[in-house]
Amino acid sequence: MKHTRPRRIEDLDFSAFHGLLKPHEWVVLDFATGTRSFDELLNTLPYSRELTMEALARLHELQIVHWTPDEVGANCEPNSSEQVPLAPIRIQDENALRALLSTELFEELLNFSPNLIDPSLELQTDIQWLLEFYFLNAGKLSDEALLGLSPAASKEEVQRAYLRRTKLLHPDRYFRKNIGPFAEMMAKYYQEFTKAYKNLYT
Repeated sequence: MKHTRPRRIEDLDFSAFHGLLKPHEWVVLDFATGTRSFDELLNTLPYSRELTMEALARLHELQIVHWTPDEVGANCEPNSSEQVPLAPIRIQDENALRALLSTELFEELLNFSPNLIDPSLELQTDIQWLLEFYFLNAGKLSDEALLGLSPAASKEEVQRAYLRRTKLLHPDRYFRKNIGPFAEMMAKYYQEFTKAYKNLYT
């Protein structure tokens, strides 16, 4: 699984974007040097995660910022011709996502507007949608919600929910795959639902 670092395209004439970018987007652009991971960047900037993610998505769509794999290194410039513009997206398989969420969270997911969906990544867009949703709600969800369970769930249901998520979202499944900023989101969610499983099953 390849982790990525938001990195601005250094050979661009940024004066062409004056009047086009908002003040906070210029700040995000200034910090997108490729030296910080996606999560580090979100934690560094003085904006909410939602606002920072919206800015990164827009900068990526404008082909000002590129998702640079860690293997590229600090001295390698990304090729702007390889960028894929963001396309309109929608959930492809509602039933599959419904099986992972409580009814309440599923309704919230349907009303959620993701900012970072990128069809060029080696990760299903539905999973990207789910991970961004969980990432923005990190720390707000109960153990049951993390596993898509009701408070009255049995141990067997807890175990089934955990195994379903492990099969789908274990980071090792995406080893050597380019899943962009979702690598860190997946690792964080995996840690959280594993902790939830241990709390509920023991």
